[in-house]
Amino acid sequence: MTQHQARLAARVFLAIGVTGASAAGAQEYPTRPITFVAAAGTGSAVDLYLRVLVSKFAERTGWQTVVENRPGGNFVPSAVYVLQQPADGHTILQYTAALPILPYSFKAAPFDVLKDFAFIVRNVDLETMLVAHPSIPAKNLKELLAYAKANPGKLTYGGAGANNSTTLTIEHLKLVSGLQAEFVNYKTGTAVIPDLLAGRIDLGATSVGNSLADVRSGKLRAILLLQSARSKVLPDIESTTDAGFPDVDGVGWTGLAAPVKTPRAVIDRLYREMVPALKSAEVRDAYAKVGGIPIWESPDEFRRKVEADMEKWGKVIRDAKLKFE
Repeated sequence: MTQHQARLAARVFLAIGVTGASAAGAQEYPTRPITFVAAAGTGSAVDLYLRVLVSKFAERTGWQTVVENRPGGNFVPSAVYVLQQPADGHTILQYTAALPILPYSFKAAPFDVLKDFAFIVRNVDLETMLVAHPSIPAKNLKELLAYAKANPGKLTYGGAGANNSTTLTIEHLKLVSGLQAEFVNYKTGTAVIPDLLAGRIDLGATSVGNSLADVRSGKLRAILLLQSARSKVLPDIESTTDAGFPDVDGVGWTGLAAPVKTPRAVIDRLYREMVPALKSAEVRDAYAKVGGIPIWESPDEFRRKVEADMEKWGKVIRDAKLKFE
């Protein structure tokens, strides 16, 4: 064997050794219960999406899991908490569609929404809608626009934080349609509903899951799906395409992420174990009941989605000249 061949062989053996060590680390994982940190309150649609997935995931793998709720603060506290934990795959963040907006709404955020996370899987698209208290005499966007024009300065709408994708979708709709409605800030999406039911605010920007029961009972009225496609859950409600504003599309989503230094072998194993759970009939049916569509975007696809949303919402914020306090 020549000296060159010897060096080449050494590099090959070294590469095999590194790969083997990495694979061994993934095989040993997990060594204790995996904690999934929910970015929303208990009982919300976002919380349900995580719990349903984690339950099926634990059933399939036999691994011990815990779901811990850390809502509020525009999802910053939950993210900070996860980033403070060891980067070993035992603490996982429910990463939401609000985080790509954070660079525009909270410039002092204590983390980078791209650089500080290892993306695992984007697991669900959340259908969203604009709902109204029944006292508002409008059944669709055209009638709502007419009412707002006839009653300038009267309408209010509630949303879960100014840096929430659903809230920004309403602001985008206001920009392109001329709708006049003053924003009222709430801690979570579920917190909007009691004031809306009581008539203390007129409109709500919410996920379908958070207000579906109240719409079906007649306590609230669905005005518009905040997305370009119609919903199988509420097929009679017009989409933004039906209303003439197809570029307004505020489908929310959630995914799973970990601290960026989490070994790639662990990230890949988590992804592989999550996909069959997401493809299961149990997860699909549970998600569908509250306006969710299961997806299983890979870590790299998930990262590209975050980048695309950052560009999309940055443009909306600039065009609408939104200011965040």
